[in-house]
Amino acid sequence: MTNKTKIIVLISIISIIELLLIKPIIPAFYGMNLMWKSLYAISLFGFPILIIIPIALLVAPLALLLKRNHSFKSVWLRYTQNTFLVFGIVILAMNTLLMFSKFVKGNDPFPLTKYSEIEGYAGNTDDLRAGLFENQLGMIIRDEQKQIERDYNGDSTIYKIEWISNNEYRLIHQGENRGMNDTLDVKITSNTAEYYDCYLRFGEYADYQQIWKK
Repeated sequence: MTNKTKIIVLISIISIIELLLIKPIIPAFYGMNLMWKSLYAISLFGFPILIIIPIALLVAPLALLLKRNHSFKSVWLRYTQNTFLVFGIVILAMNTLLMFSKFVKGNDPFPLTKYSEIEGYAGNTDDLRAGLFENQLGMIIRDEQKQIERDYNGDSTIYKIEWISNNEYRLIHQGENRGMNDTLDVKITSNTAEYYDCYLRFGEYADYQQIWKK
């Protein structure tokens, strides 16, 4: 193993350890099924190593052009290592900054909010039980029995809707499972004339969302 290879391995290991300590996990992760959780974790925490695959593919044409008196394999390996080393250092620097923010400054860049700790809205929410709404993903059509979410690509997802209380409802996915849990709880925290604020439950954690009225 060459010195350069040892440095690459060391940088990759340190970056993975830093990611494990930072835990850059979004709330939706806790609502995924086991297969999707595994794929997400592998892609996230294995990124410092997995990035070598696209690098190797992108470098191949360049190595083919520059091989000259050397073999394609030796030129390709050298350029792959050099490029991976540059990206590895950048990733390591970014992770180090995130570590500094979380453990020195006390500012967690990926904070998680527990669903059980969110206080629900105490006002009237009758106008939210049926109507046309919009979020950052697309349109929402809701009536007393179901909710249809149509994204901007034209794909639709249908949920059965059950109101648990004045400020909380449950969406039960109808049809093919897409890697998430079938049931999604939503807690309303405010209601205005233009929009309402709410939190979506994923496991024990919650993700904030603002939904506009149309």
